[in-house]
Amino acid sequence: MLRLTLKNLMANRVRFAMTTGAVILAVSFVVSSFVLTDGLRSSFNDLSTDIAAGTDLEVRPDVVDLAPADLETVRGLDGVAAAEARIEGEDNEVVPVKPDGDLIGINGPPQLSFAWMESEALSQFRLVEGSAPEPGSFTMDLDAAAEHGFVVGDTYSVASTTGTRDLTLSGLVSFGADNDTIGATLMQFHPDELPTMLDDPSYDGITVALDDDADTATVQRAIGAALGSGVETVDNATLVSEQQAEFNANIDLIGNVLLGFSAITLFVSIFIIYNTFSIVLSQRTRELALLRTVGADPKQLRRSVLGEATVIGVIAAIGGTVAGVAVALGLRRVFEALGASLPDFGVVVSTRTMILAGVVGVGATLVSAFGPTRKASRVPAIAALREGAGASETSTRTRVL
Repeated sequence: MLRLTLKNLMANRVRFAMTTGAVILAVSFVVSSFVLTDGLRSSFNDLSTDIAAGTDLEVRPDVVDLAPADLETVRGLDGVAAAEARIEGEDNEVVPVKPDGDLIGINGPPQLSFAWMESEALSQFRLVEGSAPEPGSFTMDLDAAAEHGFVVGDTYSVASTTGTRDLTLSGLVSFGADNDTIGATLMQFHPDELPTMLDDPSYDGITVALDDDADTATVQRAIGAALGSGVETVDNATLVSEQQAEFNANIDLIGNVLLGFSAITLFVSIFIIYNTFSIVLSQRTRELALLRTVGADPKQLRRSVLGEATVIGVIAAIGGTVAGVAVALGLRRVFEALGASLPDFGVVVSTRTMILAGVVGVGATLVSAFGPTRKASRVPAIAALREGAGASETSTRTRVL
């Protein structure tokens, strides 16, 4: 029966290829959803770690806003090596105008604005050309400047929610060692100027670097005692996990939309496979009946046909996984064509994704083939040898549904 199963597949190569192609399509969409979201999640998890790098503690407003006096209080505590005010604009709240007069697009990775930090221990930015921003100037990450044509020393209009002003590009910076911005444009402004460009000019927080021999929990309690109950102080691990959770919420939204399309594709593929096996087994009724007359029982016939389905499913799972990676990369191009580009991401094919590809490929094929196989194996051998046996009429209503 095993040899018969393999010979049936080879004897009907076109049917075999078409059916396998339908399953590959379904598997590839499911796989691409997870490859895309896992790749984005990996990139943004690394970015979350880079964002919090160098910060041992962060003081954040809870009930009351933080003020310059609070910054000086924190700087004077034992165990604090450095402290800086963290002032950041909302996504795309500050947008530079390119040399050609157009704004940098806001449908893809965002434009982010930060107050410059003097402390190298706390700042994620390293000056690679020019000088730090003073009032009337700003700096930009080197990749964004190269991509959009910004030149150090030239003056550009910078639009914000409080109006447009002309600022000189004083320097270029790198975000971390590799400037891994995942496509965002990063700008830095003097701490006295950025608040005047924002709707909310208050401190977003106070970042703290500790002495090497300082105990994190002890300094954390000291900050709480000095500033009172209106603020909260969190450590580096909390900062990283919160940032990752924020990124992952948006990534999950993209993934769920893609999985919705995958479910539709899978649903349609199941019907294609079901119809294929129904037609094929109807055509092979006499062949199966002849096997019954020479000793094959219904279970053997079912195993033979389901064996064909299993081979199709396994090949489709492998092919769908490979195709899914290509689809994931293609989806990034589709988003770019629609004006909502995704950031760069690495190809991540997890064990979960490979297992799911196998479950979808083999499972969908077996489920689709089981009904027609069971029905064909139940036709009596003598009756099946008659011309037209096994072909049943289906009501118009059922066909429409």
